[in-house]
Amino acid sequence: MEPEAVTFLSLVRRSATDTFSMARMVVETLKGLFTGRFGLNDVAGPIGTAQAIGQAASAGLAQGFGQAVLNILLMIVMFTVNLGIVNLLPLPSGRASPAIQFPLSTRVMSMRLASSCSSG
Repeated sequence: MEPEAVTFLSLVRRSATDTFSMARMVVETLKGLFTGRFGLNDVAGPIGTAQAIGQAASAGLAQGFGQAVLNILLMIVMFTVNLGIVNLLPLPSGRASPAIQFPLSTRVMSMRLASSCSSG
């Protein structure tokens, strides 16, 4: 199969597809949190988030500096999409909100990262 030509439109299409895929992943993770599929041990807070970014960078460095940068950028995009969706939820702000600020499970993030490393 011949690779698709890289044009501005193809890049926009791929970006939109990836963003919607991440949004679906966030929604499915939120559903999993409420249904019990994921537990609180699967939720990453600020320290877990920093560790996940470090793991993404380490995994990328094994393939080269450019891949490490791409992995970090992918994590930034994932957190941005996640934060956008969580901000749309009708939840009160307060002391409990940091517990759901980054509801992406570390398992789901690592699966996504692994699939992006193997496909890219």
